[in-house]
Amino acid sequence: GEPITYQQAAEAWYDMIYTPAIQIIAERGALERFPGRTPADMFIWIWRRNQESQLHGDTTNLGDTTDSVTRQPLERIKGWLSQVFRRKAGRAASG
Repeated sequence: GEPITYQQAAEAWYDMIYTPAIQIIAERGALERFPGRTPADMFIWIWRRNQESQLHGDTTNLGDTTDSVTRQPLERIKGWLSQVFRRKAGRAASG
């Protein structure tokens, strides 16, 4: 409830969102499935994909937007990764 500086906000985001998300990406083996990508590449791709999905009202790709607003960010990232991997596995099986 207290105002914080930009530096404090950036540090909090890094500690509470980015670093744990990178750990999840590593634990889920995301980089093995997307050769040549860095953890930061994967984080940004997932984040942008979700934003685009919400912007266009497409709730089928990365979960219900209402649900994603109420869930904690790291839980959303886990869900996004699961859905990305399911789509990629489905494409590999069909193609």
